[in-house]
Amino acid sequence: MQTKTRPTQLRYRPRLGGFRLGLFTILAVLLSAGLAMAGTEVTSCGQVVSGSAFLSGDLDCSSSGTDGVVLAGGSLDLRGFTITADSSFGSCGVLCTRSCKVVSTPPGGTITGAGFGICDDAFDADLARSVRLNDL
Repeated sequence: MQTKTRPTQLRYRPRLGGFRLGLFTILAVLLSAGLAMAGTEVTSCGQVVSGSAFLSGDLDCSSSGTDGVVLAGGSLDLRGFTITADSSFGSCGVLCTRSCKVVSTPPGGTITGAGFGICDDAFDADLARSVRLNDL
């Protein structure tokens, strides 16, 4: 008697190891990029920052004798907080030594008490081109 054998059916099971590794890599890159975008926290009057920076609370520089923040190029997010500058010597709330951008997300960030709200170190006519104000 002859027995019939059924052909062995091969089952394809996709290997998810490479997919999981790729997904993990993509997530790690996105998370590190998000952390890098957070920038430098501004915590003291006269602090010099470059790149992306942000306030984490109100900054009272009314008796510091310095500019509020010195931004050496990049952007400063007020995040709805206030920089109170020293008005006794005509200080700047934000002094830009290179092209910079000042924003507030959420809106409502304020620069007050300064002789000049935002200025560049040369005090020239290019100020409007080197500084952008959004939602202040």
